[in-house]
Amino acid sequence: MKATPPSTPEPRRRALQFKLRTLLVWVLIYLIPCGCTTAVRRGIVYTGSADAFVHNGSAFDRAELELGEHHTVVIPTRATLVRATGGNSIVIELRKSLGFMGHPEKRITIDEARQELGCAWLSKDGQLRLATFGEFSCGEGGKSVDLEVTVPEGIAVERDDSFEMSRADGHDVCSSKLRPSQEGGETWYAPEGSEERWHPIADMPSPERAAQHNRQR
Repeated sequence: MKATPPSTPEPRRRALQFKLRTLLVWVLIYLIPCGCTTAVRRGIVYTGSADAFVHNGSAFDRAELELGEHHTVVIPTRATLVRATGGNSIVIELRKSLGFMGHPEKRITIDEARQELGCAWLSKDGQLRLATFGEFSCGEGGKSVDLEVTVPEGIAVERDDSFEMSRADGHDVCSSKLRPSQEGGETWYAPEGSEERWHPIADMPSPERAAQHNRQR
């Protein structure tokens, strides 16, 4: 009778890796969503994922931009508009989200995605135009940016999605109308097909928004 050869080290190593990743998935699903004070202080709220290599969640950031001589602000259709009394600047609240349910070969986190997502501005014909960048969408999820823009009363507001990404929800192929651009020596993503000079808006963490969202979950 022919003896069965012992398991080789490679299959045992893969089995162990699978068990460890499965354990980490349960930790991510059950422990992290319960509230991480340190993360909230950084403006981040974590959510569950299907793989230990993926740290899904939302990063809450805030930015302020002077209006100057602009008489109109152009925002994406999906942005939330809030009106303010007085002032000559707009406030932009950003919720940058990573929701990916795939199984990547390397780690993907909302902490890293936060640096790749944002809002940019373009000045043209008295208009201050806003557009998001860095997003993608595919069958396994993607990255997104939600905006809440506070604009002073008396400043006209228009909605235009011409500069927004082309979403591919429900498809396997990721699609984004974005192209690499240079600003200050760093590469970021500007709307595709636009030769105008878009400028990324510097933002900072908003722990207050993160805490509010965490309490509402």
